[in-house]
Amino acid sequence: MTRTQTSLIVRYYVYMAGASFGFIAPIWVVLLESRNLSFTEIMVLDAVFAVTIVLAEVPTGYLGDSIGRRTSMLLSALIVSGCSLAFAVAQRFETFLVVYFIWAIAITMRSGNDSAWLYDTLKQYGEEATFTRVRGRGFSVLLMTGAASSLAAGWLADVDIRYPFVAFAIMGVLSAVVLLTMPEPTIEAASDAETLSLAHVREVIQRKLFRPPLRAFVMFVALFYAATWSIEILVQPVSTRIGLGFNELGIMYAAFAVAGAIASGYADQIKERIGVQRWLMAASLALGMSLLLTLAVPLVALPAFLLMHTTFNAALPMVEQHLNDRMPSVGRATVLSAMSMAVSVASVPLKLGSGALADATSPAMAVVALGGILLAGGLYVVVVNVPLTGGESLVVGGESD
Repeated sequence: MTRTQTSLIVRYYVYMAGASFGFIAPIWVVLLESRNLSFTEIMVLDAVFAVTIVLAEVPTGYLGDSIGRRTSMLLSALIVSGCSLAFAVAQRFETFLVVYFIWAIAITMRSGNDSAWLYDTLKQYGEEATFTRVRGRGFSVLLMTGAASSLAAGWLADVDIRYPFVAFAIMGVLSAVVLLTMPEPTIEAASDAETLSLAHVREVIQRKLFRPPLRAFVMFVALFYAATWSIEILVQPVSTRIGLGFNELGIMYAAFAVAGAIASGYADQIKERIGVQRWLMAASLALGMSLLLTLAVPLVALPAFLLMHTTFNAALPMVEQHLNDRMPSVGRATVLSAMSMAVSVASVPLKLGSGALADATSPAMAVVALGGILLAGGLYVVVVNVPLTGGESLVVGGESD
């Protein structure tokens, strides 16, 4: 690897460190509860966030393909920083609604574009096969930074619950500064059949994502991500009711980040030895069963949450590699954004339903219900033997994708 390539990857890692949500991850739901929002209202906010992503993902992915991945990522970092400051001072549900709407748009300007930027940058040097390793290590950097900032967040929140959001905004600005030093990758010249147009983008999305062999893969990944994202919103309410305070939440989220960083760092080896389909199956079954056990032993929720962060962060770079390998360079960010859109569509009913259930019963019961959905989805794929990856056998040692 040349010095230029190494420099680019190092800057990418620094960018990922600055993109960490560690400062706000341990306490953002606690802040919403402190503003007297119900779980239904909190889940409505997140559902609005998801719907906005559905509406904005493809347009902002198209924007990234048009104006450049780096430019889109830069705008995202700056807007997210502003939203974090607004989040810290907001008091009413209606104000949070506006912040969530703008924040969601900013997130879509990064999702898909960051993955496409890295893949096309590596491909420019003939190193696209290293994507899973570099992306996985990038997530490890992000998560290790998140571990340190989560510890700091617990201490800052004990002083003033708004302070972690200010710190997060500063991190976003620093991330934007790093992006200014990163080049825009050269995209492969398109043939006449691959010119970037809305018609081409629509055709690629329909042909690649929502037809076999990727359709089953996209549907299951959407279910897995949507369920875990919904559970994530309930982690803090469940944990505080068990007895954890701000400092303990910071420590717990730091542990989540470290475990996730280690898992993400080994994503390439997991993909080669286990395969993305078997990993997703094992994750959904193990997580679903562990969450159901919390009915009998509530404290099992804490290691179950740790398991969730570990398996999810290992799966993310593997899923992205699987999709990137099957996408044309032209429109890559748009198609990856469409994948995020599918996840958001799946998450809306899960969030609304679990929020209402949490208000009617308890946050712990809503988590159990989501765990049951994960378990049912995993069992269906295993029993029916659905080939999610279009050729990767469920049998260990079988044909790999």
